[in-house]
Amino acid sequence: FANLDKLKVGDYVFLQRNGWIYPYIVEQIIIGHEDHTDDCWYVADQNGVSLYQGYEQGITLQTCIDSYYRLIVRCRND
Repeated sequence: FANLDKLKVGDYVFLQRNGWIYPYIVEQIIIGHEDHTDDCWYVADQNGVSLYQGYEQGITLQTCIDSYYRLIVRCRND
């Protein structure tokens, strides 16, 4: 996730699992405070893959910016 901050809306992210490559497109980028959990409105399935509430299945990538802020990148299936 070292380069997560370089992604832009419209960029592609590829997830490789069990020999398959899954393309996702960056849909939304958020900087969220740790106290505002509604900034992170996703739920994860048993495999840790996030599912949008009311959206297509997608993934959410998250990393810490510092002690208080998180960079959240939401991607949808392409």
